[in-house]
Amino acid sequence: MGHATSTDLLHWENQAPALAPDQTYDRTGVYSGGAIVADDTVWFHYTGNVKHPDGTRETYQCAVTADLDLAVLRKHPANPLIPRQPDGYTAHFRDPQVWRDGDWYRMCIGAQREDETGCALLYRSDDLLTWEFEGELTFPGQQERFASLGYMWECPNLVPLTDEVTGESATALLFCPQGIEFADDLGHSAFVAGYVVGQVVGTEFRQAGPFVELDRGFEFYAPQCFSHSGPSDRTIMIGWAGNPAEDDQPSLADHGWVHTLTLPRELVLHAGRLRQRLAVDLPTTPLSEPDRTLTEETWLLDELTGVRSFVLDLHLTLEADAGCDIVLGTATSDAVLLRLAGGELLVDRTASRYPLDGRHTVQLPPGPGVQLNIVHDASITEIFVGDGEAVFTMRSFLGPGVPQVSLVAHGRVIVAEARASALA
Repeated sequence: MGHATSTDLLHWENQAPALAPDQTYDRTGVYSGGAIVADDTVWFHYTGNVKHPDGTRETYQCAVTADLDLAVLRKHPANPLIPRQPDGYTAHFRDPQVWRDGDWYRMCIGAQREDETGCALLYRSDDLLTWEFEGELTFPGQQERFASLGYMWECPNLVPLTDEVTGESATALLFCPQGIEFADDLGHSAFVAGYVVGQVVGTEFRQAGPFVELDRGFEFYAPQCFSHSGPSDRTIMIGWAGNPAEDDQPSLADHGWVHTLTLPRELVLHAGRLRQRLAVDLPTTPLSEPDRTLTEETWLLDELTGVRSFVLDLHLTLEADAGCDIVLGTATSDAVLLRLAGGELLVDRTASRYPLDGRHTVQLPPGPGVQLNIVHDASITEIFVGDGEAVFTMRSFLGPGVPQVSLVAHGRVIVAEARASALA
């Protein structure tokens, strides 16, 4: 388990690794989990993974404790706290989330039934050590729909939220159903993270809405949520900008590392759907006067030429039958293309240094106006559409030449506002 610290969720300093797979119950992997503070102690619950040469595995739910400064993490002597999965489930049993629920602590764990369908299991405890199995999270009236949703549910998070439109309380279940398939032709990652919104009562998830992808990009998986109970009362989500077994990335050959994490995003429930807004402040300055009109022409954003990390805010109006390309990179032979047309955003990285998965399409909010917030940091690009109605994450690896950004108008395009800044 790695360890990094930050005072602003934007600038991070690497520390020494926090945990190593050095026990019999986690010898082939310290797998993800969650954290909770209780009586000035931080508890981390995680999955210890053991894989055998014959392909079988064992999984153990374990705990680590630390003081509030997180200087030293200690594996609890009572480990493993949950030594095996319940009857009727396979050893694909991992990624515990723990939260306080009245007088109890509760735990949600991703799991797989013996018939190789995915689900989530619930436990409860009064001391964070001794856990009682409550049962499977069920979906009254919709059990068949959810029983066929993937062959394993990874990284479940139950997140209570208040709808900012209706004022009603609800719970979002975030999870990663492995093996899920889509009927449309928009393009989807092989590893999908999504959510449903409903009401949790005991072990029931009632009035569950549709399953919605959290991110329409090429790489976004295994998100973790953090609730802040201070004056801001925000729920923050950070995702893994990577996919299992997809390690052949330019950074591996160039620098000996792969994968990264997304910027922190604030989760907001808006009229029954989640919106994701940047949880950090990235100030920008104007690139031109408002309402700049482009007609069948290219605007090279000189201020971003040679800048390897930047934020770009665009408010565009596309007149009838018009479209717009935003090109990130030095040339069409080494670039990422964002194409706005017909109420859709097409993201195409087939001409980039990392062309895996090719193209995805995102439906834009209705209307002629388009708002994009693009944050790029050397190898990763995150695109926020509108007020966070849609988000797109990808490993982009712009370069190795001098990066540049350009807008290409197809028809008449009004740039209502364009703001940007370099990121240190």
